[in-house]
Amino acid sequence: DDFVFYVKFPEGTVVSRIYYRKTPSQTQNKNRLLSIGIDEYKNKIYMPDVTCSEDARIMTTPNSYYKTFGGSSLLTNKCANKVAIRQKIEEAAAEMGSEDSFLFYYSGRTENNSSLLAYDMEYTFLELAEDLGQFTDAVKIILILNAVDIDKCFNELPMEFISNPNLIVVTCSR
Repeated sequence: DDFVFYVKFPEGTVVSRIYYRKTPSQTQNKNRLLSIGIDEYKNKIYMPDVTCSEDARIMTTPNSYYKTFGGSSLLTNKCANKVAIRQKIEEAAAEMGSEDSFLFYYSGRTENNSSLLAYDMEYTFLELAEDLGQFTDAVKIILILNAVDIDKCFNELPMEFISNPNLIVVTCSR
């Protein structure tokens, strides 16, 4: 019931592996995945990136690495608007409890070093932190952020990200 995340460059080169070992009590728990991939944005100034929605789809494909997540939600392109993203997080938080795990995967772009881009507008790291604050303290949260210039955003991450002992943040700059 353990799983591994492989973070790869588009050409397939593995750049890191994240091992996540489930404790025996987690085998009966709810584990949820919200996978977001945005290739094209409402604002056409952003160049299309044809691999983002495919990355998100791969994350939700049942296989030996992700089978431990019983509930998966996939939001791509127009469906990955800010309201839909926040709603999916709210729904997951309402049904999850002690020892559950929530994986948030985002493949897309960042804006102003302080936010992810939803299809229709910015989704700031502060808003994301507030949304993740809906989970009980016992829920383990894993963020995998695969975005253009994500590494430049670390200085803008709110204290809620840094101080949460149940939060793991993994970044991969596109």
